[in-house]
Amino acid sequence: MCYDLDKATGGELSEWRTEYLASLSDLEAAVEKGTEDVTIQEVSKATEKAVAKAKAAAEKAADDAKVAAKAGKPGCINVTVSGEFDGEVAVLVDYAQEARNTAKLLALERVPPGIRKISAHARQGTKQLEASQFEVKSGLQDFRITLTLRHSRGCTPHRD
Repeated sequence: MCYDLDKATGGELSEWRTEYLASLSDLEAAVEKGTEDVTIQEVSKATEKAVAKAKAAAEKAADDAKVAAKAGKPGCINVTVSGEFDGEVAVLVDYAQEARNTAKLLALERVPPGIRKISAHARQGTKQLEASQFEVKSGLQDFRITLTLRHSRGCTPHRD
């Protein structure tokens, strides 16, 4: 009877071990498939994030390029001169004469953008009048300038 019992349990143990190893193989296959699925999902999410970042960077670059292109275009300036003067007023951009007229409203075209010295020079009798300043932006701008007495830049001799 022990022999039969030993033989029966040995057969069951052998059968259980075979089923156990088969279930371990199935479990290992499921783990590998799950790992692949998770890896694919992670890669997919990372790819989606990278694509979104690249798209946002491309849109920002396009916007920056539009702003840069617009900023590089020359400006047009309507200069309104206030103050009394005789004859003509000369308007200079970076020390180069751009307009001369007897009117108090002058138009300057195609002025490069950036920091530019825009000055107006005129006479009132024997006095020299002048005013200057400005930053040029692209597009149309209005600029009001008031002529004032020009200060002499020469040296006065020292007397004892």
